[in-house]
Amino acid sequence: MKLNRRGRPALVFAVMLVLGPIIAACAAVHNEVATRQAASAHAASVGVAGWTETGSYTENALTAGEGVTTVTPPKGTEHELYRGLASTPPRLALQSWLHVGDPDSAGAGYIIDPYQGSSRGKKKMFLLTTPSGATYQYVHTLVRGELFNNSFDAMSPDKQWLVAGEWGKMSHLQVYPAPFFNRWLGPHIYPPCIWPGS
Repeated sequence: MKLNRRGRPALVFAVMLVLGPIIAACAAVHNEVATRQAASAHAASVGVAGWTETGSYTENALTAGEGVTTVTPPKGTEHELYRGLASTPPRLALQSWLHVGDPDSAGAGYIIDPYQGSSRGKKKMFLLTTPSGATYQYVHTLVRGELFNNSFDAMSPDKQWLVAGEWGKMSHLQVYPAPFFNRWLGPHIYPPCIWPGS
């Protein structure tokens, strides 16, 4: 395409009309990133009141982007256990458990992972792994109003109750008798969740 001298200003104007908003958006993003980096640098320099940083490291989001728990095995060293998008074992994925949430650990090396299936599913699952590596699946059928999301779980200190949550802004938490540990249920029985006020 060959432009004469009179057509060049029109082309420059058209290019600026198209690129102007893109350049402005890039500048805004750059400024936001710079502002956040400055805030992070300031927070890192002054720290959080009462806390002292002793180190840091980075984990891969595919294997650590969903959550972390500290596991204390009966014999051995305490360690962090991470879960991410790539943490779902193939055997569970074949059963349509597609997402693992933020796990918890209890007692001497027990781990409990929250799993969810598709958004059209009617169940969620908690997988309990014993210190020996044995696993137990506790499947919960959704009750009216309950979302399929299974974003996290947390065991009560006495290991009798399991608190779980869905996603986004929540108006409630879900409380279940703890799989395996609840003294009234035994290791193989799993009832529906207990909703507040029920």
